[in-house]
Amino acid sequence: FISLLKEDIVIRTDPNKLLQVFNNIIENAIDACSTVSKGEITISCTNNPNNKEVKIDITDNGRGVPPACLNKLTNPYFTTKKHGTGLGLFICYKIVSSLNGTLFFENSTDGFKVSITLPYT
Repeated sequence: FISLLKEDIVIRTDPNKLLQVFNNIIENAIDACSTVSKGEITISCTNNPNNKEVKIDITDNGRGVPPACLNKLTNPYFTTKKHGTGLGLFICYKIVSSLNGTLFFENSTDGFKVSITLPYT
């Protein structure tokens, strides 16, 4: 399921960098969904015109992350995967931070959610 904004929003950035962020997070969500019988990924966008930020939430209904690991997900070389390098979310964090945005992770009752907040013009 994808929920998009009804208006155009311009984020001044290198589109390849954002593509790398979205590819990595969605690949992680796909991997997490492989542990359930019917995997679902939801992408939604909301706009906060008061502070000119757009928030993109990517939620999956996979296994989630152990609570003790949530604050370590952006550490280089930290991974919860058997075959992960621990660099994917670290790189995402660096890219989003360089765009003056934030990256936030949380377990939900139905899986895991990654929230990206980015300023726009």
